[in-house]
Amino acid sequence: KAGEKASGIYANAEAASYFQSALRLLEEKEGKLKERELVLERLGDIEKLVGNHEACTKHWEEALLVSTKLQERQKTAALHRKIANILWDKIGETKKSKEHHEAALKILEAEPESVELARLYEDIAHMLRRKGEAAKAPAWAEKALALAEKLDAPEAVAISYIELSAGRMDLRDPKKAREYGEKALKIALDNNYVETALRAYANLTGTLYWGCLLYTSPSPRDRQKS
Repeated sequence: KAGEKASGIYANAEAASYFQSALRLLEEKEGKLKERELVLERLGDIEKLVGNHEACTKHWEEALLVSTKLQERQKTAALHRKIANILWDKIGETKKSKEHHEAALKILEAEPESVELARLYEDIAHMLRRKGEAAKAPAWAEKALALAEKLDAPEAVAISYIELSAGRMDLRDPKKAREYGEKALKIALDNNYVETALRAYANLTGTLYWGCLLYTSPSPRDRQKS
């Protein structure tokens, strides 16, 4: 509880210390797998926030082993998604990341529709766009948005709009990119989704910057004339 309270105010070092203490206590007890899984996942979350990506991955992989043993399919899929995101975005192991995405898809597409599946679709779109397969990304982002709206999941909707906004910038469509970005920001602010709002602000900053460049840069024909 102390770790969660510290995490809630972004006192990350203090939160990590509390979670480490909890983990040491749990190692002395048998049959506390659910509690151990929770603490390992939260430790991974904190390590991600402070940029300790290898430690983050290690904690999440340990949590994944526990969730698999407990046969918690939704949690297992969520941990696969989290690990995939770190692997492609921060560590550069795209092949291994795809394996985790595929494992999560195999679980979730055999289950009733869920917000976690929408989050997974969005992360796959994000990875494809960032790793040079941008043409494949919009379909995944649109699937994420449609499912999030169907399930009335505002944060997943906002995250999907952010990804769609970034995708529109790749297609040199700053007007649509800004429209999507502003929708994402409004949802995040209205619901106090702090991290999502920060991501939306960053996205809009890039949208406005690149939009200005696109509108003010001379066309190839103008450059030839000059």
